[in-house]
Amino acid sequence: MTIPDLVFKNLERKENAQALAQIQEGEYRFITYRKLYKKTLRFAEGLFRLGTRGGDTVAIFSENRSEWVIADLAIQMLGAITVPIHSVFQEKYVRHILNDCGAKIAIISDNHLFEKLNHIHNGLPLHTIIYCAKNKILGLNQKKHFHFTDFTRKYSKTNPMNLRYSSSIATIIYTSGTTGMPKGAALTHENIVSNVEAIQRAIPLHMDDRLLSILPLSHVFERTAGCYAPLTSGACIFYGESSRDPRAIPHDLKRARPTVLLGVPRIFEKAHEKILANKMFHIVKYLPCGGALLSRIIKKRFGGAIRLCVSGGASLDKAIGAFFHKYGLTILEGYGLTETSPVISCNRENAHVFGSCGLPLDNLIVKIADDGEIIVKGPSVMQGYYKLPGATQAAFTLEGFFKTGDLGSIDADGFLHITGRKKNILVLSTGKNVQPEEIETALNASPFITQAIVVGDGKKMVTALIAPEREMLKAEGIAEERSAHTRIQEEINRILADFPEHERIKKITILKEPFLVERDELTPTLKLKRKVIEERYKEVIGEMYRV
Repeated sequence: MTIPDLVFKNLERKENAQALAQIQEGEYRFITYRKLYKKTLRFAEGLFRLGTRGGDTVAIFSENRSEWVIADLAIQMLGAITVPIHSVFQEKYVRHILNDCGAKIAIISDNHLFEKLNHIHNGLPLHTIIYCAKNKILGLNQKKHFHFTDFTRKYSKTNPMNLRYSSSIATIIYTSGTTGMPKGAALTHENIVSNVEAIQRAIPLHMDDRLLSILPLSHVFERTAGCYAPLTSGACIFYGESSRDPRAIPHDLKRARPTVLLGVPRIFEKAHEKILANKMFHIVKYLPCGGALLSRIIKKRFGGAIRLCVSGGASLDKAIGAFFHKYGLTILEGYGLTETSPVISCNRENAHVFGSCGLPLDNLIVKIADDGEIIVKGPSVMQGYYKLPGATQAAFTLEGFFKTGDLGSIDADGFLHITGRKKNILVLSTGKNVQPEEIETALNASPFITQAIVVGDGKKMVTALIAPEREMLKAEGIAEERSAHTRIQEEINRILADFPEHERIKKITILKEPFLVERDELTPTLKLKRKVIEERYKEVIGEMYRV
């Protein structure tokens, strides 16, 4: 079965239901499943007329929108390969991806992203642009170009041939790795379909569910769990403004009123901070009916109709999960990688442990290797890295298990726990090992800390760079930098009081601004690029180790 087969299965049952909702001029415009199917067929016909055939690559360089989904399914209908590119990628990464995959056609959203392409297009095989912007993009004359809407109206064929099979590559996703140039993980239709079906058995979605798309579709977590899974279920996905601007999340939540929300830990950490900063919270929680009232207030913050949230991409502090659960909102934490399509394990509504990544999916074998690394085998594990046989071979054990690079354990009840990245272990000059991620997860749960990176490899102690949550400091009347330093060090000492002595942070540096994706300090899913950060701040870090 291919991905389009899965999405449009039982079409007659859901054809009049709303599939996608796109924000336009402040209002949502809906697309039914029947319209989605027809638009996909027409777009596939258009690509076919442009010469796209099975095995060809087509790039999508756009923020989340309904056209993204239509183009993706149409490409796959032809047996061609979708190559998503993160809209926040720097030009050097965009050029590398387009050159590596050989895409001749790209779907882009607007002028901003076209400018990136325009700076790097020389020498690339790219010759055709399909754009989604309402107005014509400036500078397109040098290439063949079409507007997305015109392109779908132009063709009316209703039965394009599917030229490939479930074992064919459906997508090449270039990992937003924390080091070096991105590698292309080649995922087949079978890889993704098997993952969607297993996700559905673990966390069922329903036809009356609504999802607000916040995470980038160019990331496999949003694409598999936030797009294919809900479309397979007959649910409706809302594309608002928050995928382009995270500041719009509260507004989009009110408009879309999702029943299910996929996010990364920072989204739930920020919500937690806002709730704690509200003085009414600390008054209401002591009232006789305070728990029920707070439950309504918290759910209203997520739109008012929310029934569950799913968190992935990094570890969620268990205290935050327990906090929301106490007031009636379950956040199900999961774990996965691009190379595994992506979900490996997740908590369930009827079986979850705070601080864990849940139970492995029922069609995967997950083990802990002798050195503590999590290894996995099953139908959702990638074929390999595109054009990189050496890297592919190195990524698997002799028994065919994929080496995740993450360290973890499986408890007596079968729940998977992540302790950190194998390559990120800090070895102190005392010989002690430190997992920085465990400390960072604990620190990031503080309402006073936006981001933290723990350093100290080869040194006698661990130190940290801290991006503070300045709004919270101001709320406490702290504006002067020295006072902020003292308050945050006190907070860190409190948080790490029960950690082993060698894991307690002895010195910190308060940063003037947070780490940003645009400065290549974070991946598009907000993971720290440690080498970039440590190189950029090497003098600041060195200062913390001078007597």
